[in-house]
This record gives sequence, structure tokens and C-alpha cells, in this order.
Amino acid sequence: MLILLTLEHLVEGGAIANIQNVILATLITYGGLIDEQIFESVMCLGVDGVITFQGVRLVVTTLMRTQQTPLFIGIHCMAYRMNFVVQSLSSMPMVSKLKDLLQ
Repeated sequence: MLILLTLEHLVEGGAIANIQNVILATLITYGGLIDEQIFESVMCLGVDGVITFQGVRLVVTTLMRTQQTPLFIGIHCMAYRMNFVVQSLSSMPMVSKLKDLLQ
């Protein structure tokens, strides 16, 4: 079952522990999950690659995987990736020449 739970405003700030608490509260409140279900479920979090979410140590994805659900996966948001690719390519001289040819 796939569920997009909600977008949440981080009132207490972007600290890793707060983000983790917001994710867990959202899973319980909007997803209707209990602790055992959270532990047994495959969960995926799409993020923009900022170090707070993804990295080697003490980041949201790692803490969720080690403390709440071993099947937790963090992925780089595809929309953010696509935007990054478009921005990167648009600064290349070869792409600028193509743009000029098409106009």
C-alpha cells in the first residue's frame, strides 16, 4: 500500500531529532500505524539530498533505520534531481548553442 501522508511544517526547527519526531507522529496520526507496524513496514522518504536527511552518520534516514524501522529508505527527490540537471546543463556552452539554433 502506498500512502503520501502529509507535508508538515517544522515548528520546532530542522534539528534531526525534531524531524524524526515529526515523521513518527505523522505515521501514527495520518497513517494510523502503531509501533509494531512502523517497525515492520518499508518506508521511503524523498529528500533533496541535504546532509540532515542523507549521509553516513546521525542523519534522519540512518536514525530512522536504526531506531524505528530497519526497512527505511531515503531517496533523492526526483523533481529536485531533474531541476539540478536542467540547471547544470543550461550553463553548458553546447546547450546554449542548441538553444540559439532552435530560436
